Amino acid sequence: MVASLLLGVLAGSAEAATLTVELVELQVPKGGDAIIAVFDREDAWLDLPAARARVVQPVSGDTLTARFEGLPAGRYAVSVIHDEDGDGELDMRWLPFPGPVEGAGVSNDAPASFGPPSFGDAVFSLPAEGRTIRVTVRY
Repeated sequence: MVASLLLGVLAGSAEAATLTVELVELQVPKGGDAIIAVFDREDAWLDLPAARARVVQPVSGDTLTARFEGLPAGRYAVSVIHDEDGDGELDMRWLPFPGPVEGAGVSNDAPASFGPPSFGDAVFSLPAEGRTIRVTVRY
């Protein structure tokens, strides 16, 4: 039984992966923070409190790197908000047409048309050996 538990612990740790997210094209003069969120479920997509993991980092250059360690290998999608005003959410405008006021991006640079990008378009595989992805922040 002890051998089974030890084997289970070792197998679980072998599957832990590191996801590195590189943000590009941040607009530094806008200041604020970057909110980087990792999602593992479509029903949680873009709901920040439901993210599998989340980090907030100050924007001090036009690029930024965040690391998420200990994630199980699997399927994930990442969203990014350049939270210029520090309110913890993506500010939107409604006129003359709906759209974000602050910078935003998602994994795979998934397109948004008449609404947010879909989880299916943003999802990618994270292997046990880890992965680095790049997200372009669009304004």
